[in-house]
Parts: sequence; C-alpha cells; structure tokens
Amino acid sequence: MASRRVPPPLLAAFLFLVIGLLSLAPWPGGARAASADIDVNDIITDPSSPVLGNPKGKVTIIEFTDYRCPYCRVMQSRLDALLRENKDIRLVIKEWPIFGEASVHAARVALAANWQGKYGAVHAALFALPRTMDKDAVREAAGKAGVDLVRLDKELAARGPQIDAMLARNDVAARLFQLQGTPGFVIGHDVYFGALSLEQLRRYVKAAK
Repeated sequence: MASRRVPPPLLAAFLFLVIGLLSLAPWPGGARAASADIDVNDIITDPSSPVLGNPKGKVTIIEFTDYRCPYCRVMQSRLDALLRENKDIRLVIKEWPIFGEASVHAARVALAANWQGKYGAVHAALFALPRTMDKDAVREAAGKAGVDLVRLDKELAARGPQIDAMLARNDVAARLFQLQGTPGFVIGHDVYFGALSLEQLRRYVKAAK
C-alpha cells in the first residue's frame, strides 16, 4: 500500500490540464471524457456517484473499484465493517471497471440500479459473485437484489450515454490521481493505493477529521 498527498492549491489547474488531455481518449462504451461535459469542481465528488454509509457524514471516503478485482473483494467486507462501526462516514463509490467487458457491464448494471434505489444491494450482490461472472450471472444477481429487471433494461437503454459519461469521468479522476489499478482511495487530502486493513482505514479516517 502506498499513499500520496493531493496539493489543494494546484488541484484546479492540474484538473484542467488532465481533463484536456484525457478528453481525447474514448471510453470502451463509446463515450468521451469531454472537457465540456465535466465540471472541475465536481470531478472528485461527482454528484452522480453512488453514496453508501451516511450521505451527510463528516468524513468522505472515495473508493475506485472493480467488481472483478480480487483486492476490491477483500476491501468490501472491511468497508462494510467500518461503516457499521462508524456512522459518520460517507462512502462515495467510483465505478472504475478495468478488468474487461464483464467488469464494464457489471458497473453499468449497478449504476442503472441506482435509479431504483438498489445500488447498495446490487453492489454487495455483485461482489458475492465469482470473478468469472458473465452477463447472465450479473442479471440474476441484480434480480435477487430486488431490482425490477424490466425497468433495469429500460434504464440501461435510455440512460446508456449518461452511464458511460459517469464511467468516463471516473476514469479521468483515476488517472488524475495516477492510480495504477483498483482499489484506490481518497480520504481527506490523501490518496491510497491497494488494499487497506481495517485498522488503517480507522486511522486514516481519524486523521481526515
């Protein structure tokens, strides 16, 4: 695990530069991380990103994650434990599917389920699947998590470009923080790479206060 402090005075200028460069790179689904579509002030705490824990919590943890990432699976139970014991944490999930098309599909399904208020349930259900998950397994897991599958299909069709834009913004933010893979975390002004122990999470949250 490694960490790096984000220098706040330079962040806005750096964001403009990075967004401009990355706007040329298309997301696998076809969406572009176009600078005109990204609010610099919202790139880190994008209001469209799902939030777990306490939405009004005083400490925000941002997690970049992929459902097929083995270390993200380790972190799932540790983050659940942290949220159970600390009710003042706002956990912002940045879906960053870097393990292939199966990961991209799972991320899209989870984000689409958010319009049904089922993101948290689907998020947990997808991490419970084997890493070899396919589209059928993802769909079945979403249904068992309480998602209306007919509505889900409509959301995926109607909101596809919007979902792709979310994933593209997450990719921009991940590259901004120079993340080399998942999981990655932003807690306070610090960026952490790789799996963290529960004790480390507690310590970093305490420092962020």
